[in-house]
Amino acid sequence: MIGLIFDDKDRKRFDQLRNKMLENRRSADLFSIYLNRFPELVKPQLVKEIADDCGVSSKIAVASILSAAFGIDSERSQEEREFERKYIDSAVHILDINTYASDPYYTNIKVPVKDVGRWSFVDLSYSAYEGFVFSESVIKRDHSEVQSIGFFENEFYFPAVLENGREWMAIKPNEIETMRQPIEEVSGKVVTLGLGMGYFAYMASLKSDVTSVTVVERDPSVIELFETHILPQFEYKDKIKIVKSDAFDYLNNNETLDADYLFADLWHDASDGLVLYQKLKKYEGKFSSTKFLYWIEHTLLSYMRDAIIYNDSKRLSEGMTGAAVCAKVIKGFDDYLHFLGNELPYYLRENDIDLFL
Repeated sequence: MIGLIFDDKDRKRFDQLRNKMLENRRSADLFSIYLNRFPELVKPQLVKEIADDCGVSSKIAVASILSAAFGIDSERSQEEREFERKYIDSAVHILDINTYASDPYYTNIKVPVKDVGRWSFVDLSYSAYEGFVFSESVIKRDHSEVQSIGFFENEFYFPAVLENGREWMAIKPNEIETMRQPIEEVSGKVVTLGLGMGYFAYMASLKSDVTSVTVVERDPSVIELFETHILPQFEYKDKIKIVKSDAFDYLNNNETLDADYLFADLWHDASDGLVLYQKLKKYEGKFSSTKFLYWIEHTLLSYMRDAIIYNDSKRLSEGMTGAAVCAKVIKGFDDYLHFLGNELPYYLRENDIDLFL
């Protein structure tokens, strides 16, 4: 672990971590521009032509198209070849439609295509080879973060709800993948903060070892939509209880939680989720007998870690040295460990903490 003096060795290791963060950010920025502006850049015919002409898989064909579009020239340098291999090739996933089409929610819950006030139930789709984020980034032991970008070889439809014509919620492969682990983990009495289209509540209710699912939702119109059009289709609707309340009011107004697990899903993504996540973590002490689970927690922790690295890099560049920057680094890392609790993520083991710094 870092000592009381931030010496040249520490500085070198910290610089290595900062450079890794910059690589991660470059990858994230490239994919962000692609997904937000040109998600249908990859054309099925082009994928087929490259795969046939070069004798490669569709995954490699897609990766080569993206690398060219991103301006990555793997012939230019070893660094570019390594970046392409680690961040582009590994990010591409050709997904099996049947894996998702057979999901119990898709199979058993038939969302009606209709308008209800400001809400609209619709079917949306990903076209063939349209890229999308299908799961959280994969964080390697060297702290590189590889995006998880999915592609279907044929058009894939999914249910969604629009609010005043804008997408409010949808059950996409991303929701399925990012909720898979907490759904597998919960048992007994479960509380979930946030309703959405009821995916988590439905999948949890199917488990024989889950006895009840209490859903805390503050928007009465969302509750009405759910109770009218979705809940009646649940096989185990008797397990579901809806509480109309703001999530934090609910936690503040209860001295105890009669729950084995609490799953929080109050944010759209990490950009608006980190502050809420930090607020919710403070309640774990109050409700120590309930295990708290959080949607996209690894992504939230990644945001927090990057903020620590960025802030401490700025301090170093501004000339803060020795014990002063050491204290700041340790304080930031201690805050980070506080949010990890007793379970370090797979990419950060006890004997690797000094490597993090």
